[in-house]
Amino acid sequence: MYIKNRFYAYATLCFIVLGLLSCPQKPAKLNELESVRDFKGINRQNQLFFGDTIVENPHQKGSSPVKIIKNYIEPKEMVRAVWIGTISQLHYPRKNQNGTPRLKLTELQTDWIEILNTAEELNLNMIIFQVSPMLDALYASAYRPWSQFINTENRQGVAPDWADSFDLIAWMIEQTHQRGMEFHAWFNPYRVTAGGSYTISLGSDGTLEGELSVLDANNFARQNPASAYLFNKKVYLDPGLDSTLDHIDATIEEFLNLYDVDAIHFDDYFYPYPIFINGERIDFAQTLLDRESFRSNPRPFTFIEDIESEENLARYQIEATKWRNDNNDRMVQRVKAVIDTHNARTGKAVQWGISPFGIWAHQEENPLGSATPTGSTASYRDIFADSLKWSQEEWIDYIIPQIYWNFETKAAPYATLAYWWQDALKDTSTQLYIGHPNYKTGVAWNNYLDITNQIRYNAQFPAIQGSAFFSYNDLLWQPIINQASIIRNKELISLRDHMQTITLIPPKPWLDRKETLPLDFLHFHSEDLALTFHDSLLNDSRFYVIYGINKDTTSIIKVVGRNKEIAKQRIIFSPIDLLPYSEIGISIKDFSGVESSIQKISLIN
Repeated sequence: MYIKNRFYAYATLCFIVLGLLSCPQKPAKLNELESVRDFKGINRQNQLFFGDTIVENPHQKGSSPVKIIKNYIEPKEMVRAVWIGTISQLHYPRKNQNGTPRLKLTELQTDWIEILNTAEELNLNMIIFQVSPMLDALYASAYRPWSQFINTENRQGVAPDWADSFDLIAWMIEQTHQRGMEFHAWFNPYRVTAGGSYTISLGSDGTLEGELSVLDANNFARQNPASAYLFNKKVYLDPGLDSTLDHIDATIEEFLNLYDVDAIHFDDYFYPYPIFINGERIDFAQTLLDRESFRSNPRPFTFIEDIESEENLARYQIEATKWRNDNNDRMVQRVKAVIDTHNARTGKAVQWGISPFGIWAHQEENPLGSATPTGSTASYRDIFADSLKWSQEEWIDYIIPQIYWNFETKAAPYATLAYWWQDALKDTSTQLYIGHPNYKTGVAWNNYLDITNQIRYNAQFPAIQGSAFFSYNDLLWQPIINQASIIRNKELISLRDHMQTITLIPPKPWLDRKETLPLDFLHFHSEDLALTFHDSLLNDSRFYVIYGINKDTTSIIKVVGRNKEIAKQRIIFSPIDLLPYSEIGISIKDFSGVESSIQKISLIN
């Protein structure tokens, strides 16, 4: 008899209903493609209208029509990530309806559980959480002061009233793991302040000295003012100084020693982006703000003292550009070394990931670049971030280029960039996920199928192994107040239609350092629908993947984190979890994401 008598009738009814709803259909062609047509608009009934023109994908050899997978099938392995920003309490801590932050410990915990509930409903498997938005910390650190965004005084360096008795980040990581999701710790390496009214309200006069003077006494930039510069009313650490890199290394090493985290994550903030003042473009390089640090630490590059002539200034900028790129290269390599050392010492498999600006370089300026117009920002040229090198040299384990444009954006066509990235990385071990801009609104984003069409486009390319969404707030249902909220909800419906199954994060076997042992004493308890087993406390087990198995189907039912405190594990099921299966299987996902073989157990008495 199946599981238990009282569930038999329920199971039978479900099979009958499912059978009645099933109708013979023409088999779908698995890899059939369809063209993307130009978007014309949306009417008052929220119907989308398209023209007859096929959208073109400019690439290095010309252009071709943009095509997407017609019959999308969710893969077994696919990253589904979300960024959760803490700067200005963007996504966390959450806020009350009146805009006040929810900073009581009970509120912080309740809201994190709600975030995980939403992530679980969407079948996400990775949380990228900002633990250090501005040279500060949402945890007790010897190197960075408490963030202003986590205390009721809205002031840097003030510990929350619960800090001495509770470690919020440790708890958040554990809760995330229990849901079968990875927790990636997001740092901003160089950003000291983000501009705005905060420092002015504390008495800053807007100068570098004034900005630093209102920061906490434990802030590295305040303690080392020569390590910082002011650009566009924002303070940054100088990447050209060894002291800056030492500070970053120490911060990352401390965090790894404190927390059982899955990855260290940096986003797209390296050198400052260009700005426009009265229509004139101002590049960081023009300011010569880092000239003294170049002079003091040129390394193999040539520092040119006399830059009075245009010729010498041009030579100086060429050398300074190479030096700035090398500064960021050294930072990436040094963080990798910190993580590698930690993994070797502990047997862990902490990953190193970066989410850079979506354009690396333009083909017109660099033969390796994408077929994008030179007027668009490019990370290699404008912020001295050689994200292509970091990926191809395999200094990082994954990369999430922020391709925050749609198929018809002339300055940065989505298909052009997604294709370029997968082509550049297809022969490397560095895993490629794409960052999607589900936060964007306005006329250009009225096509609520854009994001899911991007996912369908990506599905053609094995090198693209997942998606990350910015941001969490934009994955929530919106109250219907205008057409924009209707469009957002329709976009979310489409996204949910493409994320109906649980997917696994692709493995990173190069990080695997330990043998994974099989589970012992597997037993299914039909009286309370529980699976119990023993798993050694020393085993390399992060998550358990539970499969439902019958004659024709093997499907993932759930992914759960292991209890790290005890060897005996217990997993509870609901009746609906086990329909219509005759067996369940369990495998281990180790710390590197490598999956063990499936161990099976019958559900039939």
